Amino acid sequence: MYSAAQEVARHKRMSLNALMQESLAQAIRVAEEQARYEGYTLLGKDLESCDLDFAAAAQAEVMLGDDA
Repeated sequence: MYSAAQEVARHKRMSLNALMQESLAQAIRVAEEQARYEGYTLLGKDLESCDLDFAAAAQAEVMLGDDA
């Protein structure tokens, strides 16, 4: 595995450390995206508990600034 990683790093013209950091960052992003997806899926199953209509005016105020 080490030799293969060295070859990939050499092909990408980066250090092995940079390749490992890039790979770990990607793995973390994927894990975080999966966790968010699973959380949103759970929220979507109970529509009564995720009714956010009450916050629409506040959200519009924040997004539009003083124009709302």
